[in-house]
Amino acid sequence: MKTLTLTIALVSLAFLSSKAQLEQQMTFELPELVQLSFDQSDQDERKIEVSDLPVKIRTALNQIKNYEGWHPKSAHVVEDSKIPSSTFYKIEITNGIETKTIKMDADGAVLV
Repeated sequence: MKTLTLTIALVSLAFLSSKAQLEQQMTFELPELVQLSFDQSDQDERKIEVSDLPVKIRTALNQIKNYEGWHPKSAHVVEDSKIPSSTFYKIEITNGIETKTIKMDADGAVLV
């Protein structure tokens, strides 16, 4: 009987020990960069004229096949004070019926 009790105690101790190790292995912190990407409080968004968009963006807008027949309606430049070189442009485009907002970098690449 003592052997059975001792065996149960050892198995229970082993189980609790392995559970604690698993919990420790599964606990991790997100990198700071990921946390910053969701913090929009440091983003400065200001309205600009469509004609003030960089030439590369205006050229790209005319060449995107998915948006043939769409025209820029308004534009904003967005900068993040914590992440250098993170400037992008939010452009509202319309086809006369629908309106969509797309984001592009300074080179005219569409951002997802």
